[in-house]
Amino acid sequence: MTKAGRPVFKGINSQAWAAMSLFLQYVNRQDFRHIGLEGDKLEDFHLVFEDGHKIICESKASIINYSQIRDILSRIIKHKQTNPEDDLLVICRKVSSEARSDIENFKFFGALLRSRLSKKDFTEKHLSLLPQVKFWEVTQEVNIESVELLVAELLKIWVPDHSLKEIVSSLVVNKIYFGSQKGTKLTKHEFLQQLEERKKQIVKDSGYYSERENKEKQIKEIMEALSDPNRKEWANNQLSSLTDKPDLHYFTLKKLEEKKNINLRDWDHLWRASARGTFSFEVFKIFKQNINNSDNKSYFLEFIPEIISKFVGFYTQRFLEIDIVRTCKEIINNSRGYDD
Repeated sequence: MTKAGRPVFKGINSQAWAAMSLFLQYVNRQDFRHIGLEGDKLEDFHLVFEDGHKIICESKASIINYSQIRDILSRIIKHKQTNPEDDLLVICRKVSSEARSDIENFKFFGALLRSRLSKKDFTEKHLSLLPQVKFWEVTQEVNIESVELLVAELLKIWVPDHSLKEIVSSLVVNKIYFGSQKGTKLTKHEFLQQLEERKKQIVKDSGYYSERENKEKQIKEIMEALSDPNRKEWANNQLSSLTDKPDLHYFTLKKLEEKKNINLRDWDHLWRASARGTFSFEVFKIFKQNINNSDNKSYFLEFIPEIISKFVGFYTQRFLEIDIVRTCKEIINNSRGYDD
């Protein structure tokens, strides 16, 4: 989304956006239960799952190094609320590459790294927690964009851009930011129920259906133009400019999810416009359901590195990365079958 189209959420810190983004990434998981919010600055929050394990989060809006990581672990030790099965997730803009390498490799090379980290004032208690530590590098701008997309996905219908922003603002400000000051929690059930009620209100609003019909006409015109050699250049320009129209952009991708046997290469401009950020997930869904012929398989293998290189930074994107690898293996193995 362009800066001009982005609402200004004054006073809402990056920690609140990180908490909302992570909550939304997990809210559709069957075993997820709630997010617990702590502290005026929301530096601490945790996700709780059905089996009792937690993702304990410490959020910083800066670049962090050994000393900041050590301080975070000291605070976690002081709280005495960590179990061996819990994940300790450090969320920040950037982690020192040296510190990240040492901490992520400690579980494999503890004997070699123990002395090095001890010189950085890591105690035995700190070191005992390192195998549970994970990092999520992300900016506030990315999390704002991610929250908007994730809410749009949960709504499962097209909503006007202004309505989407209103929902996001209400959720982040009222439920997350102010909720943290009360030390409250937001359950999955409560959130989904309130979102469903708001969706029904939007559909009832006067003008909703006429706005939706207008968007559908725009998408239909682009689709028809792609098959017309005299209008293809215009259509491609329209696809490339969708990044400035997030509601139409998302709606276009959802329409393509409904279609079968599309030629992926025809939509190259759309994929390139979409792969730059949060829409990478939507692009992969469409790719996966259309790799049923050799041309689309070839295009998939050509283009997938671009999607991976431009991942937005979802914490849960590692699951998608695994899915992409599996899909690539399937295509390659099937292709080998033809060679035999």
